Amino acid sequence: MSDVTLRSNMIVRDDIASVDRSDGQNHSSEDDGRAALRELAACMAPMLRQLSPAYRQALTLADLEGVSQAEAAKRAGVTISGMKSRVQRGRKQLKAVLEECCRIQLDRRGTIVEYERRTPESCGPSGTCD
Repeated sequence: MSDVTLRSNMIVRDDIASVDRSDGQNHSSEDDGRAALRELAACMAPMLRQLSPAYRQALTLADLEGVSQAEAAKRAGVTISGMKSRVQRGRKQLKAVLEECCRIQLDRRGTIVEYERRTPESCGPSGTCD
């Protein structure tokens, strides 16, 4: 599922770009799945804040900003191997936070198509994505 998080972020970015280039509406057959991804993506920032600073930085650089792991390692002042480990561990921790918060439904390609919060309080102290 760590790859699912990355793919989800990429799909959300692609979806936003495709909406910007169109008439403002997404007419693809994956509308519901993309809507779920957009909603879930809004909750990712508070979930990322629950990670330690080193893992949060690694995921922000490598997965959200699209920086290569070699460049991310240089920016963080660690070896490439160290950055790869941080990214892997960070993804694992983010997956645990996500699964604690929500039930996730994937399609056959491993893309998130639907999610449901386990309880209103499960996604943080306020029960919101803020």
